[in-house]
Amino acid sequence: MSTSYERPKKRYHIRPRFYIMAAVMLSLLIWGAVALVRLFLPPTVQWGRLDTDQEISALVLRDETIVMSPEQARILCIAAEGEMVTANTTIAMLYKSGYNDKNMQNLITLQQKIKDYQENNILANVINADLGTVNAQINAKLEEIRQCTADGQTGALLVYERELKDLMTHRQGLMKDITTPDEYLQKLYDQETGLQAKIDETRVAATAPVDGYISYIFDGLENQLTVANIANMTPKDVLNLEKQVLRGDIVDFSSGLRAADQPLCRIVNGTHWYALVVMNKAESTMSAGAVCDVTFDGMTEPVQASVVHYTQEGNRVLAVLEMDQGAQSMTGLRRVGGHVGRSAEGFKVPLTALAQTDAGMVVQVQTGQGPTAVDVDVMASDSRHAIVSEAKGSGGILTVGQRIIKP
Repeated sequence: MSTSYERPKKRYHIRPRFYIMAAVMLSLLIWGAVALVRLFLPPTVQWGRLDTDQEISALVLRDETIVMSPEQARILCIAAEGEMVTANTTIAMLYKSGYNDKNMQNLITLQQKIKDYQENNILANVINADLGTVNAQINAKLEEIRQCTADGQTGALLVYERELKDLMTHRQGLMKDITTPDEYLQKLYDQETGLQAKIDETRVAATAPVDGYISYIFDGLENQLTVANIANMTPKDVLNLEKQVLRGDIVDFSSGLRAADQPLCRIVNGTHWYALVVMNKAESTMSAGAVCDVTFDGMTEPVQASVVHYTQEGNRVLAVLEMDQGAQSMTGLRRVGGHVGRSAEGFKVPLTALAQTDAGMVVQVQTGQGPTAVDVDVMASDSRHAIVSEAKGSGGILTVGQRIIKP
């Protein structure tokens, strides 16, 4: 009798790990499929926000006019460092060989003598309201001069001297209308004229050629860091200039002897200035034509900047920022730190969709009339995307979901 042996069936247990792995694989397949579809589908206009903030170090480039010494002379500044001056106003006095400070003191003493003689001998019985006012102003100015001389403030003395001269000229004009000088007074007038001419022969006034903030500080880079050179600058150029700045070759020209054709001062344009920023390409959040907010060290409020020049060299980029605020704080600085960045909301497009034209930035989109180039203003950007708004007068063409035609 034969017996048959029936083998038991093997049972398989599916562990939870299998379901997890299967879910991961399915997710990867779906993600890959979506990425593949997106790769071949054209990009579209989206609505979004970008928040960027990056620490920077920048070289300051100013729109400035350098005033040169017309001849060898000793300089004595009238305008203070950083002061706003207007065109054709006196900013410094240049004392040539032969000038003697004693002549100026003698002139002031003589003018006081003239005034005393006029009051005691010519005007004793004359009452004139205008003359009384001028006399009071002259007395106050003479007291300021005496105090200035006692304190050794020769720079202020020049200002007071000029003001006293104007008052005395005005007083003489009033005197001519009131009375005729006698022989002694006329002799004093002649002495005053001769002494004034002697002083004028040995000094010359330096005037401001344009409006702006004055600075006497030079670092030797004034002929390289100019507005005219911006378009030709590269990251390497700026890094080399920064090395020179770090060496600290700074000269203060606010006093001392000047040779002919040596710099006297700089007059800095107060309406705009520039910051040159070099950074790694991968870290750059800026692009040509972009607008960003920058907070520079020493400033309490951010200023708006426009990227007016943007160039790449290897893995480095140079962004030149133009600002129309804060120029007064930068009259004597060459290197400054800060933060650049802003939060912007608007139409979000790939950075590669932007195209530069002579008129500005454009994005080309598909409309009912076919491919259309839309003028845009770049509000913010990072390494991949830009937030843009339509330029004024573009007609409201951009809409969310529009297909973008890359240049």
